[in-house]
Amino acid sequence: MKKMFSTGDVGEIIGVDRNTVLGWITNKTITGVVRTLGGHFRIPENEVKKILKKSGWSDEEIAKCLAEKSEGTV
Repeated sequence: MKKMFSTGDVGEIIGVDRNTVLGWITNKTITGVVRTLGGHFRIPENEVKKILKKSGWSDEEIAKCLAEKSEGTV
């Protein structure tokens, strides 16, 4: 099963408000999004990586950040 992130998690990782992330979902800047039964969005890890890569993050920075987020330390 692939790792999924909430809009709040993605906003925290990238440094933007969760509403910005919601806007990216709406205008299809972020794709592959899944909706939970409760109506919340979940964003696949590969999409988060794409955004971070476009923002100039190195592969090492991305891996470290996502590992820390998975452990709940970001």
